[in-house]
Amino acid sequence: MPLSKRSFQILLLTVSVVVLLWLNQGEHSAEHGGGPHEVILQSFIWFAVAMVLARAFASLFKLINIPAVLGCITAGIVAGNFALMTGLDWLEPIKTTEFIRIIAEYAVVLLLFKIGLESNIEDIMSVGLRSLAVAIVGVVAPMVLGYVTLAVLMPGQSDVVYLFFGAALSATSIAITTRTFEDLGQKDSTESIMVRSAAVIDDVLGLVILAFVSSLAATSGDAEAVGIGSMFVIIAKAILLFAVAILFGQSIAPGLSYWVSRLEDSLEMKAAFVMGIGIVFAVLAYSVGLEMIVGAYAVGLALDPVHFRYFKEPEAIMELRERLFHNDTKCEKESRRILEATINKHSDKHIEDLIHGFVIFIVPVFFFYTGMQVDLASLVANPTILSIALAVSVAAIVGKYVSGWAAGPGVDKNTVGWAMVPRGEVGIVFANVGLSLGVLSADLFATVIIMVIVTTFAAPIVLAYRLSHKS
Repeated sequence: MPLSKRSFQILLLTVSVVVLLWLNQGEHSAEHGGGPHEVILQSFIWFAVAMVLARAFASLFKLINIPAVLGCITAGIVAGNFALMTGLDWLEPIKTTEFIRIIAEYAVVLLLFKIGLESNIEDIMSVGLRSLAVAIVGVVAPMVLGYVTLAVLMPGQSDVVYLFFGAALSATSIAITTRTFEDLGQKDSTESIMVRSAAVIDDVLGLVILAFVSSLAATSGDAEAVGIGSMFVIIAKAILLFAVAILFGQSIAPGLSYWVSRLEDSLEMKAAFVMGIGIVFAVLAYSVGLEMIVGAYAVGLALDPVHFRYFKEPEAIMELRERLFHNDTKCEKESRRILEATINKHSDKHIEDLIHGFVIFIVPVFFFYTGMQVDLASLVANPTILSIALAVSVAAIVGKYVSGWAAGPGVDKNTVGWAMVPRGEVGIVFANVGLSLGVLSADLFATVIIMVIVTTFAAPIVLAYRLSHKS
């Protein structure tokens, strides 16, 4: 049976690539010899693999109505444990590729910056006190339940271990929850705004607790040494960081934007300027001992589309404005009002759209990297830990779910509660800190990882079901 034209082209392409690689093999080995060029080449290849796998799994999960973020995480779990599952070590190098870790760290900063840009200070202030209540309950309840659960199931540990374990349960993954709301078209709902606000407060409170128990671990449980002081210092740092971001947005950003636009008012400069601001505040947060995502979110929240009015608008928007202006007499009044409102809406969202182009490119790699941190081998080696982890996971879910009760009237308390449940990358960070300090044993580390998996998978599924069936 003769080959079709398309099949022949694919065959020719495959043969050409194979021959090209074969011809270059000897020359490449002699010239580079596995040096830095080889490292760069491998980094690019594994980054491409991570990106393709993450998007492929995300697409498959969306086909069965499961949030895409879970697909990205699953892809990471499969890649990170591919040798365990199949006996093949094809994907092992991806676990040690530093480039992917760096991209993942930048991706989560960029994601939180975009979330901040999409948020509105007035909207957050309208649910501010209720968000604070949700955050406080969402930290205290799981921490207490985690402490008690571990003390009952694994007696004989020190108070520092129980406190640190409870602290790991207090974390909330704003990135995973927000992506779930976004995937389901609910990112501007009251529940979404409340959860975003509560999760940011939750992150700050979580950092305070992390600093406190880390100080206890470093001083062998002497809380009076540095622990209490650290709590107040971190609270002051967080408050000042948000204050600096708001003051920057109100007083400096407009003037700085004007002078940068005088240099060049192109869309390219606009994108570079906006992303530069986000990176600067992320680094500022890290330099004062806070998480970079807090700084990125804070400045994103403080910036407003009007700050960038000196830059050119997208060509399509400028053309629509021109047509609207020249057809004033031909447009009906109501049609003109609707068209003008639509133009202004997309013009105001242009900054978010610029960032979104980068987000959809690298953020799946961040979730992929999160999944790669899960070591299934340690779980298989110790089946007993699974029963303890299951009980801890229940405590973790209940502890966050009850935070929805503090949401007040006018919102779906169940949705808020479930939206606070995912731990994701934040829980993994807490677990890694505990392991590095020697507070958490390998078994306890595995228990936290299982809890992270359960909450990260269960919450978006339940949340997706609730939001899709919301009347």
